[in-house]
Amino acid sequence: KVAIKTVTPKNLKSNVLVKRFMNMASMAWRLNHPYIVQIYDTGISREFQMHYVVMELIEGETLREVLNRQKKLPVETTCKIISHLASALSFAHRQNIIHRDVNPSNIILTKNDYIKLIGLALSKVIDPNEQRIDLTMKGQAMGTMGYIAPEQAKSAAEVDFRADIYSMGVIF
Repeated sequence: KVAIKTVTPKNLKSNVLVKRFMNMASMAWRLNHPYIVQIYDTGISREFQMHYVVMELIEGETLREVLNRQKKLPVETTCKIISHLASALSFAHRQNIIHRDVNPSNIILTKNDYIKLIGLALSKVIDPNEQRIDLTMKGQAMGTMGYIAPEQAKSAAEVDFRADIYSMGVIF
């Protein structure tokens, strides 16, 4: 079983949104980690005229949903979630990837008590040896307000790994 994510028809006219969507899959080979959603395939269906990403199907609920219901989690559970998130972010950062949207809606708590970090569409690859198109303009904020670092609210194009660490701290 897999999950298939597509670009909504209203966003197909935005080249930047389509590129962000496909960017998510282009970095998948770097992010094979137990606490990060696994992306298996990406492409464009000519038959259905749609961009798609095939990814791991994760059964569970987002941390946002759990917090809306429970308001507060036990310390032991919270520490386990943050430990898993720190492991996922550390791995992504070693692959030169900044998530840029770490928030409770992008963390799924699985049925076997693990987390899966999702929401990679805003991720940024920082590798001076790679030729890439910057999709984020200087001075442009992105991410979920209330969870992003002040410097990310000022300019998401210029953030480094510390922005993800800040977001993790806010969640904690």
